[in-house]
Amino acid sequence: MKKNDNAPSIDETQSGTLARVIALNKPFITTAPMEGLTAQAIESEGVLLFTTKDMLKKQVIRLACDERLRFELGENLKKYLENIVAWKKVANQYVETYNLARDAKKKGIKIELPLEF
Repeated sequence: MKKNDNAPSIDETQSGTLARVIALNKPFITTAPMEGLTAQAIESEGVLLFTTKDMLKKQVIRLACDERLRFELGENLKKYLENIVAWKKVANQYVETYNLARDAKKKGIKIELPLEF
């Protein structure tokens, strides 16, 4: 493991912290204190979670010592970025949403989006 492979964040609630970690395809360890971050962290499959100091210690050692795990978690983050949260994907969802809203307004109908939208 290289010295700069993983770096702690002093403020995990800072907007964009998780996005930057995912963009680097670097596995991370977190308490995931906020509901939205917890969901995104788990969905990305690139994270190790902890709830106690002892568990944090074990997860740091596990990540530091297991190159295969680091690679696997990093690859999961890369796939998550490319397939779920890439700007192109998000922009296309916005365009699709606006088109649906425009069409619904023209037709005078209620817009309904699938849950996974």
